[in-house]
Parts: sequence; C-alpha cells; structure tokens
Amino acid sequence: MKQFDKDMNSVFAELFLEVREFLKKEINEEEVIERLSANITSYFSTKYSSGFCYIRTTQEGLRIAWFKGIYLQDDYKLLQGNGKKLRFLTIRTLSKEVKMSLLSYIEESKIIMLEKDAMHLAKKAFKKKY
Repeated sequence: MKQFDKDMNSVFAELFLEVREFLKKEINEEEVIERLSANITSYFSTKYSSGFCYIRTTQEGLRIAWFKGIYLQDDYKLLQGNGKKLRFLTIRTLSKEVKMSLLSYIEESKIIMLEKDAMHLAKKAFKKKY
C-alpha cells in the first residue's frame, strides 16, 4: 500500500488533499510531477533537476518536508529538523500564515534549484573546454 492511500484514509485526509492541490497549483500545475511511493508523496518539476518537497500524514497532522530545507531562510520560523538537508513542518490546518510560509518556501526552493542547475551547467561547460 502506498503512503498516498494511507493519507487518503487518515483523519487528516482533507488537509492532505487541500495541501496537495495548493502545492500543485503554486509550483505550477503544468510543470509539477507528483510521485507516489511507499512512504511519501513528493513533488518535483519538469523545469528543475531536483525536487521541492514531500507530504505525508502523521498522528500529529500533515508533515511537509523540504528537500533543500537547510538552505531555506525560514522567515516564518516553522521549519524543524536537524538532518543533512531536509527540514519539515507539521500542520493541522492550512491557515493564511501557513499558506504564506509555503509560498515562501516554494519560491526559495525554485531559486536554490535554479542556482544548483546553473552551477551544474557551468561545471559541465568548463570541463568540456579544458
């Protein structure tokens, strides 16, 4: 059973669907790739080489984990965790403040991925010349 199915049967199923639609819309529905796996539902874009975040329900609420979380400025002071790169927040409602923080994290993630992709292309171009 995939995590998506567990999330859909969770007490936070409605929140899961609400955040899912919000992420798809704000990342850009035409570019978003949703991947369902055994443990998470994750979000990528056809425009970038890496992903944005994953979501999954827990007993505490809905966890939203940012793959490049360590690099996010986190002006809203909502992110938790001390892993190598991942940072997460757990929510129980999609309040205005949470929406604003998610928009900020999405935009910051786009910048981080653009910089990473540009650096990768620059390194690749440099190696071909020398």
